[in-house]
Amino acid sequence: MATNLQLAEFVDSLNNQEPMKFRHLYAIIKERAENALPVWIHQRVVYSKKHSLDLSDKPKMYELFRLFVEAKGKGYDKDDLIRVLYNPECRFVSMRQKDSYGRNLTKLISRARLLMEEHFTDLNDIHWFPNDRNRGRWSFFQDKI
Repeated sequence: MATNLQLAEFVDSLNNQEPMKFRHLYAIIKERAENALPVWIHQRVVYSKKHSLDLSDKPKMYELFRLFVEAKGKGYDKDDLIRVLYNPECRFVSMRQKDSYGRNLTKLISRARLLMEEHFTDLNDIHWFPNDRNRGRWSFFQDKI
């Protein structure tokens, strides 16, 4: 088993920097782990380490997943998601249409959350598509506490 100094020297050799102390190395590892996504997308299929979910027959669902995976931790508010998923040409829509898009978005996110919970049972310690009501934004995932 490697010591902290050996691990630090190994990481530093990759970065060509001076040896780090353990607390600095721990901070880097923690930061990278927090930014790492538990799933990835390739050719319209969502993968985790143990499971996969084919979204080739669900174009809106795929676009939702693609947005959040490519954003790498960035959240989206309702207007951003509506603009990207339902109104990419940025044309004028009535308030009634915008409300309809909002309801459709809520349903889409709810269905995406259910799909993740059903298909990715190895990731049951994650809350999918949590909504931060204070900021009015959805994020891709959050660890359950």
